[in-house]
Amino acid sequence: MYCIEKSVTLLYPPLIHKFMRKLLFTFTSLLLLLLASSPGASQEIVVNASLPFNDVTQTQLRSIFSMRVRSWSNEKPIKVFVLSSDSKLHRDFCLRILEVFPYQLQRIWDVMLFSGTGSTPIEVKDERMMLEQIANNPGSIGYVKSLQGEMRNVKTLQIQSAPY
Repeated sequence: MYCIEKSVTLLYPPLIHKFMRKLLFTFTSLLLLLLASSPGASQEIVVNASLPFNDVTQTQLRSIFSMRVRSWSNEKPIKVFVLSSDSKLHRDFCLRILEVFPYQLQRIWDVMLFSGTGSTPIEVKDERMMLEQIANNPGSIGYVKSLQGEMRNVKTLQIQSAPY
């Protein structure tokens, strides 16, 4: 039996590597799905209330937070606010909402900054400061764990589910 397994492995290594890549991808996808559906995963996308729309797609959010899209559909510039990369809320936002790892987002920002092709988001120290900045800057966007009560000049965006 051992000799047969060894000979199959030697004869078809690309098939085994392909299978292992698929298995790893499936496992990672399931892990991200479990993280996204775990309790306490509620986070809200908050924007300045001057924006004339109430929803956004996940793809649009990825483009906005990766700083690839620089203006809203109404041509207003986008001002992106984020928490520190070592913040639990930031990590959860990246994994659950954007479905990217925080280090991937940081790499995108670093490349844009050092190549001179773009800028990085504005980092704030806590959720209270994030809400203040969003309230005072038209066209701004960020995220909080939950928007408790009403805050002047701030509203939440609903994330549209992707059509299949």
